Amino acid sequence: MLHANTILNKSALKSRAFEILNKCYERNLENSGIIFFNVNSKPFYDMAFCHGIGGVVFSLYRVSKLIGEDNSLSECFSYWKKELLNNLEIFLSIDEDIFYPQNSFNKQNPSEKHTIDKCNFLNGVVGAGLVLQSIQYDCDDWAQFLGYH
Repeated sequence: MLHANTILNKSALKSRAFEILNKCYERNLENSGIIFFNVNSKPFYDMAFCHGIGGVVFSLYRVSKLIGEDNSLSECFSYWKKELLNNLEIFLSIDEDIFYPQNSFNKQNPSEKHTIDKCNFLNGVVGAGLVLQSIQYDCDDWAQFLGYH
């Protein structure tokens, strides 16, 4: 919405974008809806780019580039980046296959088991790594192929 506002110059888009952003400030891991895993007593949250912490961090990073300095956004971004690093470390410490928790992947057939491809772009370390690299080097042009502008 922020990007659309810069193109269309519609103040309603900008207002709505900030309403949504303000709600994001109230989120944390426990109330985020991000999938929780516990593999051999190693608890962690999904750190994937697609639907995990990596995607949250990247989205906040992109918003910060659009709106500039904002204390609430900086605090929120720092929280999520720290969580990405913590959960990524746990994820990387697990040698065996990681299965999605039952009923989190296929609601129509909750008994189906699905593993995470650990090196996958959307669900594995590649996406999380690209997020961290984008932040470190302030270069995220790779995301244009996903529709980020």
